[in-house]
Formats: sequence, structure tokens, C-alpha cells
Amino acid sequence: ALRYALATAATITVLGAIVYGQIERRINRQATLVLDVQTRDLADAFQSQLREHDRAFRSDWLDQQIRQRIAETPADLGLGIELLDARGASRLAGGSLGAGSPLFVAPDPGAEASLRAVDMGGKYAHLLMTRPVPGGFLRVAIDTRRFARNVEEVRRVFLLALPVVLVATGLLGWALARASLRPIHQINRTARRIGG
Repeated sequence: ALRYALATAATITVLGAIVYGQIERRINRQATLVLDVQTRDLADAFQSQLREHDRAFRSDWLDQQIRQRIAETPADLGLGIELLDARGASRLAGGSLGAGSPLFVAPDPGAEASLRAVDMGGKYAHLLMTRPVPGGFLRVAIDTRRFARNVEEVRRVFLLALPVVLVATGLLGWALARASLRPIHQINRTARRIGG
């Protein structure tokens, strides 16, 4: 009975670890997806403006887009947007990539995009995606605080729930094994009594 309960508890522990790992990976993919959507959308809109308007209009339009997107994005995402020229010098910036943001090396112009985690002085890292655009690079950063807190919450729930589930499973397994072995114990007692 004890072996059955221990095997069940071990199985539940392994399953819990696998599920936690999958949830953590999904949350991290979600952060990357949010960043990729923001970057791709803004880069596509910028390229569209490039074909349709002159440089002065594009600059004003992009500055307005940066301010608007940052204002519309939840504050805990710490959105930052920056347009760099071909040498990597900042032309326009706002949000977490605004004044005083650290300088990063621009990616190879041939690369579609680069993604890296960067320390911008907060408790949590920022994810930074850089995409080439005509005449330079577009960088978008988000704070991973929201996603890290989600992972921490899932971890807390697992750490609280797992011992309860293990004890309940162990007790239930012990009770089921004991109940299923009761007829065998009765047969053995009867056989000993008859056998004398």
C-alpha cells in the first residue's frame, strides 16, 4: 500500500514539474510575442509612411506614434520605442528607451530582427527587439515584470498545492490499497485458522 502511494506521489510530482515548465515557457513566449507584434506593426507602418510622405512628416508621425503607443500600453509593460539611424544613434525615443536609456549595439542590417534580454536598472530585465527599417533600426523594449510575476504566481500555487495533493493522494492511495487487500487478509486469516 505504501509503495503504491509513493509511486503515485512521485508521478504527480513529476507531472507537476512538467506542467510548471510548460506554463513558464508559454508565459515567456507570450512576452516575446507581445514584443514582436509591437515591433513588426510599428516597422510596417513606418515603411508605409516612408513610401507616402517626406522626411519631416515621417519624423512627426513617428514621434506621435511613439507617444500614442506608450500612452495606450499598460504601464507595467514599460514599453519603450526608439528609432536609430544607420550608425546606431538615436533619432527619436520614448518610454523606457527615452532619455538616458543605455546604448545597445545595432544588429546586422541583414538580420530580420534581434531579440535580447537587457538590464535597464530595474528588478526585472527588459526584452529588447531591434528590427532594421530603411535608414536605420527600430528598437522596442518591454519590461518583463508582468511576465515574471505570472511565473512567480504559478510557482507559488504549485508550491502550495503540491504538498496538499501529495498528502491527499498518499492517503487515498493507502486507503484504496488497504481496502483492496482486505479480502486477501481475510482469506489468509481463515486459512491460518483452518490450518491450525
